[in-house]
Amino acid sequence: MRFELTPLTFLRQQRFHTTRQKLLSASPKHTTVTHIAYANGFYHLGRFSANYRQLFGNLPSKTLARHHRYSGARLTPFLAR
Repeated sequence: MRFELTPLTFLRQQRFHTTRQKLLSASPKHTTVTHIAYANGFYHLGRFSANYRQLFGNLPSKTLARHHRYSGARLTPFLAR
């Protein structure tokens, strides 16, 4: 099976996906994009942000903010009636 990726590219993409999952599950009140990016081995934040946007279509700060937007929402509004 061929994936048309070099091993280094594959590992980078794995790190981006891991970072995205951590951003989605993190609370913006308790962490920052910088902290999560550094913890996953991304040290050039401008390049990280540009590559993240190219891969996922939005900025890492928007991904982190997404948790905040949905975490307080009621998921079962009809059950409260």
